[in-house]
Amino acid sequence: MSTAIILSAKTHTKWKHAIKAIALSSGGWGILNRKSKIPYSNPTDATEKKENCNWKKGKEKVAGAIYATLDKAHQNLMAISYRDAEHPTETLSEFGNRVVDGSKKLQELIPDESKLINATMTQATVTCANTPAHPVTVAQEVLTQATISPGFTVKMFIDELAINVILIGLGRTEDMQRLKHTLIQTGFKSLTDILTTLQKEDTLNKSDKMNTANTSALAA
Repeated sequence: MSTAIILSAKTHTKWKHAIKAIALSSGGWGILNRKSKIPYSNPTDATEKKENCNWKKGKEKVAGAIYATLDKAHQNLMAISYRDAEHPTETLSEFGNRVVDGSKKLQELIPDESKLINATMTQATVTCANTPAHPVTVAQEVLTQATISPGFTVKMFIDELAINVILIGLGRTEDMQRLKHTLIQTGFKSLTDILTTLQKEDTLNKSDKMNTANTSALAA
């Protein structure tokens, strides 16, 4: 049995291919690349429930394969959950900030992109400044006033990981499922959006508790 490739900045390419191979062999590639979704949102019979169950098993196999390639820092981050034994009374905002703190520690372990690979431009699309429709040919010239997109950066990777940790760590209670549904339906675009929503939810929860307390006091 081959040893799992531990994810790091240096092993990322080999790790990606290894995970893809595992996903393909376990029938979970569609799940990993987000083209496959759970078959039925509300299964009504045994057949539909079985299909959902098989889909979840495929997802768990892929998740297990990925988890096996994470180092201790990754695993500690992935294990963070809302109101765990050590944080039984934390607010949603405190939970979100705890995930962010964990992700920052992980980011410190991964070198900056510029220290790994020098930027290389292999293809460019240019537009004529005077006549946009005019075709332009570029042939080994120095580009001025050019903007190069950094692509998928380490920070983007860490932020996406933190978002997923928050969504998973919220748990499966009815209130948390509702909150996760709200987060997904509102189409959040960044980790900041997630943290802002958690803060707003804390404010609503605090307001609800105050209203309940006032109602009880009046009733008494």
